[in-house]
Amino acid sequence: MRASQANHWWKSIALVLMAVPLFGWLALASVPANLASTCHWKQWPVLPSCQNPEDLSNEQRVLDLRGYLANNPGDSLSYAELARFATQPESVLKSSGTAVLNAATLTAPHDATVLQLQAGQALQDADWTTAVDRLVLLADTYRKANARTALAVFVAQSGTTPGLTDALLGAAKKDQAWLESVVRAMPAAGVPVTSAMLLAGRLAQTEGLTPKFGRQLIKQLKTEGAWLDAHAIWLSLWKQPLGFLFNGDFEKPFFPDAFDWEVMDNKTYQAGAQASLSNSGKQGQVLLVKFTGRPVKTPIIRQYLILPAGEYRFAGEYQSSNLRSNEGLAWALSCGADKQALAQTPALNRTGTNWSSFNVRFRVSAECGPLVTLSLQTQAAYEAKTGQHGEMMFDHFTITRESAQ
Repeated sequence: MRASQANHWWKSIALVLMAVPLFGWLALASVPANLASTCHWKQWPVLPSCQNPEDLSNEQRVLDLRGYLANNPGDSLSYAELARFATQPESVLKSSGTAVLNAATLTAPHDATVLQLQAGQALQDADWTTAVDRLVLLADTYRKANARTALAVFVAQSGTTPGLTDALLGAAKKDQAWLESVVRAMPAAGVPVTSAMLLAGRLAQTEGLTPKFGRQLIKQLKTEGAWLDAHAIWLSLWKQPLGFLFNGDFEKPFFPDAFDWEVMDNKTYQAGAQASLSNSGKQGQVLLVKFTGRPVKTPIIRQYLILPAGEYRFAGEYQSSNLRSNEGLAWALSCGADKQALAQTPALNRTGTNWSSFNVRFRVSAECGPLVTLSLQTQAAYEAKTGQHGEMMFDHFTITRESAQ
């Protein structure tokens, strides 16, 4: 973006916000009438004698509103409607636009049209705190898509505009819900979610991200392929160092849309393999996978890992006394999102009542990493189609970095 464009990008948004066509005559249609004068606000069925305000000139509409206000000086709706003409010349408005907007602000401070005009005026004045505050109200309380889109652009431009980041950060410190909805709307607005990382990083350092907002941000960053950014948000949610593998002892509930275990087939009543957490006596909570005989969707369960280049060892424990399978199961590691295979455990089958252990070494190259996928699948592809019966439990998973040989 050229410097001249970067310096004035918000002015075009301000003009849009100040323009009458943005919300059209929505306020006139949604805030109709006071039948004390029969036609002024059209609260009753429109009579043939009532003239449509849209057919009037701006001059005549302003005169009508001023005449109505002379007889009804406390009518906030009329002040809000008059404020829609605040950008008209003083010869039409019979007053300054600022004075009209101020009067409307005093009498109808929460009117959507007034908030829109205030936001537009604040943008023209580069008053970021006021502009963001009004747009957040419009987007969050009134569900205005245009305001949400404007905020998405603000979030993307915050690093290039002095004062804007602080205004957005101040609003997010009060409530992160509006920011979550803005981030969710970014793809539809043509704004990359990665552009929210500056603001999200500042927010994480000062206030911390709410789990809901953090999860939403991680999910969308993963969709964009920004895995390192997504993992940085994941680490910020925990505010402590994490191992290469998360929740390897299966003692925590699964954290959806993040870097935890993902059960791939959520239709458990139809699934050929049903993965869940279960208590297993002295073993504590374990991963339990039940097989129903139906075709198995693979991978059954997976976790995305961020691993720098190097040598690693994956180890764990498993137990099954009743699995009916020819070839058994296997945990596989692959580059990226289920792409080039790196390593696979030996076939895991029945163990009786005792727990058995497994381990496998693997190497992550610079070309492969840092994204690695760990997933459970059938050892033989044909058994995913024919199905299996019984169950298997897993516990005490670890991934450790090995010393270079």
